[in-house]
Amino acid sequence: APQKSAKKDAEPVKSFAERKEALTPSDAHKETEDYIVALVKALGIENCSIQAFDGDNEVLFDLDCGDDYGIVIGRRGETLDAIQYLARMVENKGRQGYRRVSINVGNYREKREAALISLAEKDAARVLRTGRSLALEPMNPYERRIIHTAIQGMEGVTSYSTGMDLDRRVIIAPEGAPRNSRGGRNDYRRDNRDRRD
Repeated sequence: APQKSAKKDAEPVKSFAERKEALTPSDAHKETEDYIVALVKALGIENCSIQAFDGDNEVLFDLDCGDDYGIVIGRRGETLDAIQYLARMVENKGRQGYRRVSINVGNYREKREAALISLAEKDAARVLRTGRSLALEPMNPYERRIIHTAIQGMEGVTSYSTGMDLDRRVIIAPEGAPRNSRGGRNDYRRDNRDRRD
């Protein structure tokens, strides 16, 4: 496993659970809550309760849909991310100053965060062993940030993002290696797909 150290430029980033602990329960987001419930009902789930947690510039909505949360999460969290995006639009409509909106269900965010950190550690070890850069599958900005944060604390490797829009992905590379934004002989893809640019 790669050795971890505190790099000078690495600032500690709070995990999802730590961010939630810093917020307080709130009843001030009824419009957004009603909108989320309507979306979840449209997915065929009748019973879903929501608890909002509030901070200075962040609102977290914790959903409880019993055992039916798989359909709310979707493949790799895509459905949950779409609901979160729409809820963010509702929450920030007509408001001065931007508020970050997060939605969680069935502790998915914590589980996904732990899985991504484990993936980063495993792939960093692979990069150190082979000396070759590695391109991960495309991820949303939240997930890319988790990978970058995990890599910041590891010796001998670095990370950066490349690609556009839905194809934007993290590259894990040996420290000091030249950046290759298109992929090539020195890069290989984590998902083992032969994609041509």
